[in-house]
Amino acid sequence: MSGLVADIGGTNARFAIVEDVAGAQLALSHARSLKVAEHATLAVAMERYLEDVEGARPSHAALAVACPVVGDRVRLTNNAWQFSQAELADLMGFERLLVMNDFVAQARALPYLKDHQLAHIRQVPEPDLTSDTLAVLGPGTGLGVAGLHLDGERHTVFTSEGGHMAFAALDDVEYEIVKALGKRYERVSYERLLSGQGLRNLYEALAQVMGVECEPYDPTDITSHALANDDSLSRSTLERFCAILGSFAGDVALMLRARHVYLTGGILPRFIDFLKNSDFRARFEAKGRFADLMRRTPVSVIV
Repeated sequence: MSGLVADIGGTNARFAIVEDVAGAQLALSHARSLKVAEHATLAVAMERYLEDVEGARPSHAALAVACPVVGDRVRLTNNAWQFSQAELADLMGFERLLVMNDFVAQARALPYLKDHQLAHIRQVPEPDLTSDTLAVLGPGTGLGVAGLHLDGERHTVFTSEGGHMAFAALDDVEYEIVKALGKRYERVSYERLLSGQGLRNLYEALAQVMGVECEPYDPTDITSHALANDDSLSRSTLERFCAILGSFAGDVALMLRARHVYLTGGILPRFIDFLKNSDFRARFEAKGRFADLMRRTPVSVIV
């Protein structure tokens, strides 16, 4: 029996076919990524993907979507796609369709990660995977957050829209960043800074704070110039991005009392060494009376 699995984000829709193999293992094949902007609806993108897949049409599907999943109607947060789960299943001929938040899916996968799939920002004794709480968060088109509590064989996921919490400035520069972005947005959340568009927002806000001109760079350009160290504004932007991410990740760890924090998303794997050498860890640990607890909390990037 084969099924369709998909990760539906704000920018990309990633599809693959999953099949049962011996020993209750699952095998993925025909992995492909499609641009959301090039397809009018999710169903159109699915049909386009399945046109190139040989064999029987999958009878089951599981979708991880970058938005809350409440009721039948699903509306993506960072693109125009929306759909009825019942109508999509009927249209595509699925006997069963499972739709969940993308970071709920990430959280469920945490106990199955292998060490070679992780880059450790700080490695300390591993959490007890039979009884602990883990956190996963990460910037991409948006900023996702979820938690997972392990209690023997029982795994409980905490779904969240924590990326939309209000940004907490910690120094004069960040207060000025809030003022600059407050002229553009009714409310400055962490996602306005810790995402692809957030990186551009941060770049423009820092230019305003520093009184310098900014270039029409996209997030990839900003990252590339920062890593090449050939543009001081881009460098300052990525440094500040990592620092703010550290503060946010530390707050999530405190909120969930997480024993291990995992970072994911499409942005961070591009500059893991930069992240390791940034103020991320210092800001992660700077939690006043709980600083010692934070120093003992490992952080890893899922690669």
